[in-house]
Amino acid sequence: MHKLSGGEDREKRIELLRHELGELEQWALPPMELTELEASHKRLANAGRLAEGAAGVVELLDGDSEFALRRALGRAHAELSKLVAIDDKLAPSLELLDNAAIELGEAADGLGRYAQDVDLDPERYTEVDNHLGHLHELSRRHRLPITELHDKLTTLRTELADLEGAGDALEKLAAQRQQLQREYASAASQLSQARATAGSHLAEEVSTLMAELGMTGGLLRIELEPVGNDEPDPQGQERCELLVSANPGQPPRALRKVASGGELARISLAIEVATLGKDTVGSMIFDEVDTGIGGAVAEVVGQNRQVLCVTHLPQVAAQGHAHLRVSKHSEHDSTHTRIEKLDASGRRDELARMLGGVEITRETRAHAKQMLERAQVD
Repeated sequence: MHKLSGGEDREKRIELLRHELGELEQWALPPMELTELEASHKRLANAGRLAEGAAGVVELLDGDSEFALRRALGRAHAELSKLVAIDDKLAPSLELLDNAAIELGEAADGLGRYAQDVDLDPERYTEVDNHLGHLHELSRRHRLPITELHDKLTTLRTELADLEGAGDALEKLAAQRQQLQREYASAASQLSQARATAGSHLAEEVSTLMAELGMTGGLLRIELEPVGNDEPDPQGQERCELLVSANPGQPPRALRKVASGGELARISLAIEVATLGKDTVGSMIFDEVDTGIGGAVAEVVGQNRQVLCVTHLPQVAAQGHAHLRVSKHSEHDSTHTRIEKLDASGRRDELARMLGGVEITRETRAHAKQMLERAQVD
């Protein structure tokens, strides 16, 4: 089957198929008719030899020569008849000679009629020879034995019928495509409007949260960039780009290009907080969301709704309702992880260690106590 790229190619293929079918319908034959045609061609090509040969055999069987088989058989019959008169046991052999004489006569008569009736029609031979010539030419052109040309005829008929019926199918597909494009354009337009509205609200909420997270004057803007392609796209007619200005007076630029590690952490947290309850996700897991931040900002992060928080910042740890200390210990070539729930004293000491390092001083304990007390008040 040929692959067609357009209407023009399809029409050319139909025209070619009609031409090839016309030739095959004129010359290709079913197997039995082809066998008869080839036998007729062989017979007509050798008609003279067949007539002459049949007449010669008749002369051998029933000619005027004394050596003709029928004359010899007659003499043998006459001689055996005399012997049967003497001994009747020879009668079966005489009967066989009688039968042979009958069959020999029938053979001679049949060959005589064949010699007279053999087809010596030159016009018929030319017709049959021309037919076979066309078959061999089609065989060469289609690269098939002449015995398979009739099957080729059936195949091409099916292909032509499919192509001639493809016009209606193509028109239906074109109409369906136009309808689908209209439906896509409508859905994509609604999506664009919804994105613009949601983007404006989200940008406003995130900008407010950025100020609470220590990025006063910073803002987030959501820009919708057209795809610039007329073909339907599963993601709609535009792409979303997050633009951020971390400091007052700075023009918004792509978040993925300009945000530092700490800024990216805070903006990501702001986006997550702003979108709480917007989907069916019941819980969110952050991996070191406080990376790159510290001081007052860390304290704000710690005040957000969290069930379980892994942190290295004392400002975040102080906000928890409970404090679990995770530590590793090596013993006898093996390492163990230990999780220990801290009481009030242990919690104060751990915060002091997080504030001041290995050595815990009176000042760091006092600072840790103050952080815990302020967190309880908040």
